[in-house]
Amino acid sequence: MRAEAPRLDQLPDDALLQVLVYLELDDLLHVSRTAVRLRTLVATRADPAWKALYLCNFQDDHAPPAGKTWANQYRDRCTHVAAARQLELMCVMSRG
Repeated sequence: MRAEAPRLDQLPDDALLQVLVYLELDDLLHVSRTAVRLRTLVATRADPAWKALYLCNFQDDHAPPAGKTWANQYRDRCTHVAAARQLELMCVMSRG
């Protein structure tokens, strides 16, 4: 008889957090929607995962200001990039 593999909900938080560091943004967001425990981990303890995503996507190693997390830094940077792209698109469309 084979031993039963541990279920995801049986893993300790620290083990799950180690896995989250390797996920891409879409995967991290999808995982956070699968269970309350994972949503809580992503929202409150997954700052190393957000740091990895930030460094991978923006090649900018400036630490977040005091009181902000890497998740905040990632969100703010994405908001800035989206606004810049929207402005660029508006300029291109106004020329046509």
